[in-house]
Amino acid sequence: SMFSCGGGETPPDNPPEGPGEGPEAPEEEESYLDKVIVPPIKEYDRKTVKYSDIVYARPNFDALCASFSEITEAVKAATTAPDDIIARIVALEPAFSSALTMRAIATVNNYKDTSVAYWNTEIEYIGTSYPTFAQKVEDLFVAAAKSADAEYYEANYFGEGLIENYADGGDYTDELVALLAEEATLKSNYNSISTATVEITYLGETKTAEEFISAARTKYGENSKEFLQYYNVYYSLYSTKYQTLTKDIYIELLKVRKNIAEELGYTNYYDYAFESIGHEYTVAEAREFLNSISKYVTEVYTANQNSLAPYLYSFYFNTTSAARLELDKLVNGGYKALENTDPELFEIYQYMLQFSLFDINAASANRYSGAFTTYFEDYEAPYLFITADEFNTDFVTLFHEFGHFAEYYTNGSANISIDLQEVFSQSLELLMLEKLGDSISAEQMKYLTNKSICNAMETLLYQGFYARFEELAYSLPAGRITEAELDAIAKEAAADFGLDPSRISLASIIIPHIVTSPAYVISYCTSVVPALELYLLEQEQSGAGFAAYKAMLNRENAEMTFTEVIALADLTSPFKKDYLKELSNEIYHSIMGVYYYDGKSTGLGAA
Repeated sequence: SMFSCGGGETPPDNPPEGPGEGPEAPEEEESYLDKVIVPPIKEYDRKTVKYSDIVYARPNFDALCASFSEITEAVKAATTAPDDIIARIVALEPAFSSALTMRAIATVNNYKDTSVAYWNTEIEYIGTSYPTFAQKVEDLFVAAAKSADAEYYEANYFGEGLIENYADGGDYTDELVALLAEEATLKSNYNSISTATVEITYLGETKTAEEFISAARTKYGENSKEFLQYYNVYYSLYSTKYQTLTKDIYIELLKVRKNIAEELGYTNYYDYAFESIGHEYTVAEAREFLNSISKYVTEVYTANQNSLAPYLYSFYFNTTSAARLELDKLVNGGYKALENTDPELFEIYQYMLQFSLFDINAASANRYSGAFTTYFEDYEAPYLFITADEFNTDFVTLFHEFGHFAEYYTNGSANISIDLQEVFSQSLELLMLEKLGDSISAEQMKYLTNKSICNAMETLLYQGFYARFEELAYSLPAGRITEAELDAIAKEAAADFGLDPSRISLASIIIPHIVTSPAYVISYCTSVVPALELYLLEQEQSGAGFAAYKAMLNRENAEMTFTEVIALADLTSPFKKDYLKELSNEIYHSIMGVYYYDGKSTGLGAA
């Protein structure tokens, strides 16, 4: 999931009147596009809900914590039969599921407009309440693992590993909970930065950037030359302040996370983040993988005038610009492409439209500028969010996020790694582009395809660079966590991946995943490797790439590992020695018609 569990017990600045209550929610604005295709209404053999019918209710973490504490004390007292204890835990599962659902709903609404105080308050409340709740859950695990009935609890509810992992105690000390709450507050502060919350000073007057902008809009008119001039001034001042705020927050997060690592007994926070996010490989293996990107992908893509990037940028991107694309044509283009490609994926897309489980809109003031897909546990419903650029490159984003949507729809909230989640998104964007038919011209199809290959190769380079930076940043001693040190690390990491260090600074690399999800970005690299192999399979034989993709999507066990799933589709491990040389060589050949390295590639194959 994009949303990892935050932490804390500190209430928001303006706490509600009582547990589970909060201020009245703002009314939702209608965002459904009138020109979007309305699919035939049908029944689905699953839970169904329209997004407009979902009602947000603040999770009552106080009540949940109290309930878990009561069960923990009952386990310790050993006066209640284990089956009755398990029944009491099972009875709490709906409340926990609801808390996860409400967290996802609050996030969606917050990202629609990050300046709305109500949703900022809810995000902070959930984030800072969660560690205390996690502590109470862990207390129950520890009590069960230490009880005389530990083996029964393990066999009949908690599963294998209860005794091994919790018999010696847990990790959630009061000190850790306080640190996690501090981390959650910093992340909430980062997410709430917007023109409506950041004050700037202009000609001796201090107001929020949005207040300055609104006043100029009212005075001069939205489309006037004067408004544009003032807007540029105000937004420039805001951008400068934004960079300062984000740098300060990130530096404080590094310090807090260093303390979290020490509290948990780790020498390096990156090691802890890497482990907790669920990667199936070690930091050392990731380091070797990144070295392979630096050695082979950089060479094939950017090293000299014979590399792929100079050709693509000088020919395709300077002679063919991305075409404008209205939002209804984006959504409808996806509909038609899937209708002509795969019945199962098409049905999932129809479901998404029928129940309005998406928000695809152009950028607007304070709207989150990226894209993501989340899952509403209570309703077994995925939800797709895109802030579109309104160019045909939005098709890439649409199919990427719909890959996540299809995985959630098919396998629910199965416990799979971030690496595997990203395989489904990055693969589908590459597989679907040439299925767009008459939604775009042949010229634009070629542009999009090559742009997507660029995106894939640059994912390896840039996300690899981010991953290298993260490891180095988290290795800094406390006294050296400064902007100057981090700038130097960023430039060092950039040079390793063939990027221009003079264009890199701390401010330029503070992206949401770096701030909120440490050790996440390496997953984009590991997952784009099988995605590129699927693309090559589809190019070699129409339908072959889709067949492999569908085999992964419809796997028998929803919780198979990344390694197991790519093996299921006969794809190659990203960690195979020198495989990135082979893959880069094949990608080069698919576009240039010749191989970058002398002779044919040694070939692709599972390993």
